[in-house]
Amino acid sequence: MKSGTQITSDVRSLINIPEVLDNISGKIYPYVLQIKDNTSIVVSCYTVSNQFMQNATVNVNVHCPMLSIKPEGSVDPQQIQMPDLNTFDKVTSLILPYLDCQYKYDFNTEVESPGVLIRDTDGSYFLNIRVKYRSLQTNYKNI
Repeated sequence: MKSGTQITSDVRSLINIPEVLDNISGKIYPYVLQIKDNTSIVVSCYTVSNQFMQNATVNVNVHCPMLSIKPEGSVDPQQIQMPDLNTFDKVTSLILPYLDCQYKYDFNTEVESPGVLIRDTDGSYFLNIRVKYRSLQTNYKNI
């Protein structure tokens, strides 16, 4: 049986690779709440079962700094904050193939939700990818 932290580590290992790290300005963290200074990814196990076929849901959240822009045609000098949709799309397109339909020695993954943009309580945005994780438990002693 795997714990939530072990499951998080398994999923994080799929994307904590040079091909991804070279294309983001930050890092890939387990269980960090908010990243605002750079483009980073946070992986965390949300639910986990204790059945023969262990099932878990893992959140992969992409965080990007907000863009400050002046609205087109506006005479007001004040800039507005917007999510960086281009960066969200770039990072999501990059990591989805590494998360979907992965069959490793002791687990497999499947993307359940390929990305939903969510507004955080402080007004910033992150993109949530939900991954289904399955692992066959082989540590039963009473079978």
